[in-house]
Formats: sequence, structure tokens, C-alpha cells
Amino acid sequence: MMTLSAAHSIRIEKARKTLVELGKLIQVLQMRERTFKARVLVFTSALLYSLSQSIECLWFLSFISLAPLLYALTRERSGIRLASLGLQWGVLMATGTAYWIVHALLSHYEKSPFFTLLFFLFLVALPVGILSGLFFTIFGLFERRKTLFLCCIFPSLWVISEYIREIVPVFIPWGLAGYAAAGDIRLAQAASSIGVYGLSFLVALVNGLIFKTIIQFHHSSLCMRRGSAPLCSIIACGPFATMSVTMIIMASLMAYGDMALREWSPANNASPGEELVGVAIVQGGHDVRERWNDRSFGIRLLEYISLTGKAPYKWNGRKIVIWPETILNSHGAFSAASLGLISSSIPDNSNLLSGGVRKDTYSRVYNSVVLIKGGKIAGWYDKHILLPFAEYTPLGAAFLGKFHDAPDIFTRGSGPRLLGVAGIPLGVSICFESAYPSHIAKSVQSGARILVNVSNDSWFGRTSQPFQHHRIARVRAIESRRYMARASNSGISSVIAPSGEVLAKIGLGEKGAVYSSIRPMDGISPYHRYGNVMVMISLAVSIISMFLMAFPALRKRLDMPLQ
Repeated sequence: MMTLSAAHSIRIEKARKTLVELGKLIQVLQMRERTFKARVLVFTSALLYSLSQSIECLWFLSFISLAPLLYALTRERSGIRLASLGLQWGVLMATGTAYWIVHALLSHYEKSPFFTLLFFLFLVALPVGILSGLFFTIFGLFERRKTLFLCCIFPSLWVISEYIREIVPVFIPWGLAGYAAAGDIRLAQAASSIGVYGLSFLVALVNGLIFKTIIQFHHSSLCMRRGSAPLCSIIACGPFATMSVTMIIMASLMAYGDMALREWSPANNASPGEELVGVAIVQGGHDVRERWNDRSFGIRLLEYISLTGKAPYKWNGRKIVIWPETILNSHGAFSAASLGLISSSIPDNSNLLSGGVRKDTYSRVYNSVVLIKGGKIAGWYDKHILLPFAEYTPLGAAFLGKFHDAPDIFTRGSGPRLLGVAGIPLGVSICFESAYPSHIAKSVQSGARILVNVSNDSWFGRTSQPFQHHRIARVRAIESRRYMARASNSGISSVIAPSGEVLAKIGLGEKGAVYSSIRPMDGISPYHRYGNVMVMISLAVSIISMFLMAFPALRKRLDMPLQ
């Protein structure tokens, strides 16, 4: 017969076990709640970041978009959960800034929704998510609420993660934080000294300071309620001081931008008596299906010739006419009859630059810009950086297939980056090549005095892509302090000044021609003279920081007694 004390002990043990299980359940629920909050913060951050990239008037969101992300990261200690949050942020960010790829796959390649979803997820969004997950895991090595991390280490790691997207072929350097900041023309002027990666560093820095202000304000409020700190010390060392630093940084950038705009304004940058160059840009507004229908090539050619003749020419000197990417894409485009017709239709003292599809003697196909003068091809530039899956097939994986009469495989160009037109070296780029700062920098360092970009954004319809692409072109003009003439099949075509100001423009989906007189520029901007200094500084800061974090652990391990 069980004694009363034994029965009481059993009941106590059962109660203890029940309380333990209840405590574990509460911990699980708390963990799930914290995880849910972290996911919401990451989603909010990616949404704000994407809006700042896709809608130019919302550029200012870039300076607060990373604060929710930092709050989520500072609450996590597990490397696996940090990687998971990074994966989520990268996938959401890629979706928000490059969703227009879905439009091209569904509307033009006529792929099924299931194929489109798999292609976008595994070949576009997931690689960016994996890269973000890797770097967010590295964040876990540091004390993430310290000023040193928020103002130095975090911006440095952020810049490196962006730079990897330029140098690793599977990525495209699209949606960089610096491009959103360039939505304000004054802030964009700093790009001539520090490049787009320097702008990205500043965006991450300001986000870190804003997050520091928020946590300091929360801490200061608690101290004031408890009476554990005097008000004067809170004001001097708390959120007001950090916010003041933030405002000083932004005010300094704006002041520098105002001075740079005055210096590089086209009106203030002209020398009396200097010979200018007239640039006419033609935009036919044809959609992708029309452009790659070989049977209608003659009609399109005549329309471009007609629009070229209607350009408002105002200059009697040297002139350059620019047609967009792959206009001359038919088998008969470079026949003697076609070249003669083209040359006879452009004004005197003019050279025509047109995008075209060129074959060499080995039947290799190139996406090119050809120079036509006197009824002959006087030179060409072959595209150096091909678009994965659309212009070449990584690892032999031909996922997209052939589009109408368009070639499905192009050969990577290896020739000169410059075209000499009317005695002026031009730095030429085709479509997404303008998104690679180093590509444009090499052209300028080789002697380019004017930049030319021919593009075809008609793949992406009336999405944010043409506007994002145009903003990138403006940043390239500021970085190099060169005029850029940009011709796009369906828009946006424009003439951009070295200050980033748009001198002439044809809107999205419009047909027409614009003309502007521009000045070939000399000199090298600090960014092109010294290169990606901010990337090198960020790399040095990251390596030193990780070494210092690892050194105490390494020393502790070396001091451990042998087992």
C-alpha cells in the first residue's frame, strides 16, 4: 500500500514535469513570435528598398529601408536563422527590383507560368538570396548594436556583397543601394568621386545611424522614466547626438551636390568658340516581336530613315546619328543597297551609329554597334558582357530557346572598347553593359570623350525597368563626367549631361527623334582616376574586423590544455 508521503511526492513530480513542459511550450511560442516579427521586419525592409529602386520619387526610402532589417538582425544569435533571414531578404529584394523579367518570359518568350516561376526563383532570386544569406551570417560574428559595426563594418560588408554581383557572372549588378540614392540629383554628384559603391556605403551608413538613433531613443526613454540618467547626458550622448551626425552627413552631401551642379552644368561648362558635336537620337518604338520579324525589316528601316530626317538639327558641324540596339538585324541589313540607302538619308557631315547583328567570316554572331559612313561600315564595337540565358547559355543550359528570328547564342566581343567617330573617341556600351561601372570606366580610361549606350528595354513593357535602366545611365555619366547619348528601342532615350541632367528625352513607348549639341569632354574624374577606392576600403575594413573578432577565439583555443 502506497504511503501518503509517496503519493504526495508523485503528485509533486507530475506537477514539476507539467510546469517544465509548459515552460518549454512558452519558449517555443515566444521563439515563433520572435521569428514571425523578424520575418515581418525583413519583408518591410525589402519592400521599402524595392520601392526606392522602382519609383524614382521614393528614393529617400533607401535611407530608412535597412533599419527594419538591422532591427531583425540584432535580435538573432543563431547563424542558421541569420542565413534564413538573409535568404528571405535577398529573394524578396530581387523580386521587387527585377520582377519585370517575369513580363519578358510570359509575354515575349511565351513560357508557361510554372516555367517562369521556376526560372525566376532559381536563376534570378535565389542566387541573390544565397549571397545575402552568406553575408548576413557573417554579421553574426559582430556585436551588431555597436556604433563601430553600424557605421563602419555593416556598410563595408554591404558594399562587398554588391561588388560581388558585378564580378561574378551569375549575377547582374542591378538594384544597388547607390542607384536609389541617385534619385536625388544633388546626392548623385558624389558618384564622380566615390562611384555608385561609395553611394551604397553612404546609404548603409545612414541606415545604421538611424537604427542607432532608434535604439538610443528607446534606451534613453527607459533611463528617463527610471531616473537613472540626467537629461543633459541623454541629450549630449543619446539619440540627439546620433541624429545630428546623420543630418550633418546628409547636409554635406547636398551642399557638395549643389556646388558640383553649378560646376558641371552644361551652361557653365562651355568654352567660347569651342566646336561642339551634334547628336541626334532616334526611337522607333517597335515592340520585340516587330523587331525580330525578318519580313518587316524593310518597313522598320524606312521608318527609322524617316524619323532621322525629322530630327530638329541645329548644328552645321560634325553630327552623330544614333539608332538603338539590334535595329540592323536582318540578313540584308548590311547589303550595298541598304547601306547606300542609309548613308544617303542622313544629313551631311554625319556618321550613323546603329545597333545590329554582325557575323564574322567564321559565322560567329555578335551583338554590335556599327559605324556607317559613305555607304560602308567604317567600324564596329562588339558587346563584351553578354546577358546570361538570353545571349549565351551558362554551362550549356539553353533554357529560353530561340525567339522568332533572333539568334539564341551570341559571341562575346573582344575588340576595342572605343569607336572613333568624326575624330572623337566614343565609349560604347550595349544594353546592360551600362550597369557595370568597371566596363564604362575602362572606356573612359582608354580615352573616350563621349559615352554612347544603345539599348532595348521593350522586353519589359511599361514596368519600372526602363526607368531603373535610365537612372543607371545617369549615374555612369556623373561617374565619368562625360555626356552620354542613350538610344533605346522603346524608351527611355536621352542625352545626359556630365551633371546627370537630362538635356533631351524621348519618353517610354514614344516614337520620335531628339537632337542636342554636346561637348566632347577631357580629363578624368576622381572615381575613374583612382578606381573603386571605396570597395578596397570596405574589403580592408571587413578583413581586419573579422580577423580581430577571430583572434581572441583563436588565442583562447591555443591556450587550452591538451586533452
